[in-house]
Amino acid sequence: MATGRVAAIMGALFLTGAALKYVFVVPAPEVVAGRLAEGVETQVILLASPSCGTCQSAEFVDLMRSLLTTLEHREWGDTAHLSKVFVGLGSVVEEQLALAHRYGRFDELVLGHGWSNMGAMRYIWQDMPSEGATPNLVVTRRTLAYNEHTRGIAPTDEVVLARLIGIDEIRRWASNGSPLP
Repeated sequence: MATGRVAAIMGALFLTGAALKYVFVVPAPEVVAGRLAEGVETQVILLASPSCGTCQSAEFVDLMRSLLTTLEHREWGDTAHLSKVFVGLGSVVEEQLALAHRYGRFDELVLGHGWSNMGAMRYIWQDMPSEGATPNLVVTRRTLAYNEHTRGIAPTDEVVLARLIGIDEIRRWASNGSPLP
């Protein structure tokens, strides 16, 4: 039995009729995926579509590969880290996944369901409204905190630091050293 804030991940799969249910006990933050789970996190979210000519262009792919590498090597301080998120906007998941791979490595992928997927809802339509255009790059900062009561991790104080729409805005931001407040 685990003690203190360190707990083992325990999962159980139950078959009830035709439905499957997953039940997980979430581990303490310091052991989640071997990464920092509490503290300040900067997210770089790229929203792109396989049907967008700019998103597919070699120029934009090279720009994003370079920008993501630069951001990976930036000093984020003792309590902050970077998370890279790709949101694919299209109807064919395999095409979105192939596009994400062209840009490089991401920590999280949101694919499928076109312009109605969870990433589009969050970063374009509802929570952080924007122009429905691609490519769309959003940079946010948030605090992740472990809640003993719910035994979960919750983001708080999320703010948009930068939103860049189109290759020209993204290129200009990258050329200026990708400044953040």
